[in-house]
Amino acid sequence: MTGSLHYFKNEEQAPPHTRVLFVFAKDYWLAFDDQRKLGEIGLIQNVDEFLKKRALGPDALDFDVAKFKKVLGKRRGTVKSILMNQKLIAGIGNIYADEILFRVRMYPATEISSLGDKALAKLFRATRYVLEKAIAAKADVDVMPKSWLLSQRGKGGKCPRCGHELKLSKIGGRTAWFCPHCQRRAL
Repeated sequence: MTGSLHYFKNEEQAPPHTRVLFVFAKDYWLAFDDQRKLGEIGLIQNVDEFLKKRALGPDALDFDVAKFKKVLGKRRGTVKSILMNQKLIAGIGNIYADEILFRVRMYPATEISSLGDKALAKLFRATRYVLEKAIAAKADVDVMPKSWLLSQRGKGGKCPRCGHELKLSKIGGRTAWFCPHCQRRAL
């Protein structure tokens, strides 16, 4: 959810918030850049044990639509909070949850229990689409589609779909950016 690795040739190219720096032969460097200091680096012996100890759910891209509906359809809480619950589905962070919900025109505080099969299937397709595009773009906002909410998140941001000003709300203790026109609260 935070931090990234940067591999580079010269020390001058080190990212501004380097927390760990590995130095290799012939002046190659690997930096862990983490402005918010929320990430961590460690050595593990067994990936499966690590995941079990952390109680992480399956990777979001390992779901099929049936499994997605089964896991989410029985929950209570807001759709944004459920999407970000790493114990249920690993790999959906705050900005991608906002993007997924924007894509399906869903208000972030919608109760997940109010969603039917059709809405859950739509949410599943949007989740796969957004995550696959983000991975292909290597999470580079400048490479991602301009029609996405991502580049507009922030104060004064405008909806790329309708041009209305984006709204900020706290949902489940996290910020949620959304378009109040395109993602209306259900009545």
